[in-house]
Amino acid sequence: MRTKLTAAQREAIRIDREEHGHTLWRIMERHGLPRTTAYRAISGLDDSKVSRASPTRRVVNFERPPRAPLSKANLGEASRQLIAARMLQAGLDVFMPIGEDTTVDLLVLRADGGALKCQCKTMFVEESGVHRMPLITVRKWGPNSKAVAHRYSPDEVDFFLGYAIEVDAVFVFPYEDTAHFKRSLSVWLLRSPVGTNQHVRFDATPYRNAFHLLTEFKNR
Repeated sequence: MRTKLTAAQREAIRIDREEHGHTLWRIMERHGLPRTTAYRAISGLDDSKVSRASPTRRVVNFERPPRAPLSKANLGEASRQLIAARMLQAGLDVFMPIGEDTTVDLLVLRADGGALKCQCKTMFVEESGVHRMPLITVRKWGPNSKAVAHRYSPDEVDFFLGYAIEVDAVFVFPYEDTAHFKRSLSVWLLRSPVGTNQHVRFDATPYRNAFHLLTEFKNR
C-alpha cells in the first residue's frame, strides 16, 4: 500500500533535501519511509540532480556556465576559427574550404604532400557538467528531402577537433579513437563524475591541445 505523506512531512523532507543535502537513504531513515515513497518525495526538488536516486549515489550540485550569446552556427564558426588559429600557432599548415557543403572544416597539409581531413566541433557543457561533442551531422540530400543524421565515416574524417570554451582548450581526437561512439563523445572537464556505473570513463587528457598527433599521424 502506498504511504501518503502529509503537507508537514513533505515540507520536512524538502528542507532535509534542499537545505541540508541529505541523501535518499538518510531521508528514509529520518522519516521512516520506504524507498519508493522517499524517492517520489524528493524527485521533483531542485537539489535532486539525479534521475534515479539510490542509497549509494551522492547528490551533485553543479552550476552550468552560461553559454556564449551566439547562435549555434556562429558558435561553430567561432570554434573553427579558434581551432585554426591554435593549429597555426603549433606550426601546422592549415587550409579552409570555400564552400560549407562539405565534411571537411579544415585541411592540414603534410610534409609528404598529403592532407589530413579535420572536422571541427563545439563541445557543449550539459546540466550534469559533462562536455558533449557531436560525431554526426544533419544533412538534406535535396531541397524537398528530409533531414537525416549522418555519422561521419573514416573516409570523410581523419581527426575530430573539439573546442571547449569553458577550459579554453582544443581536443584533438583521431577518428579511430572515436569509432566506437555512435553519435557523440562525452568527456568530464569541469568536474569528476559521481559514479562510474561500472564503465571506464573516456579520458580526454592525452588529447588536450595535442596537435603533435596531426604530425605523427600515419595514413591508413
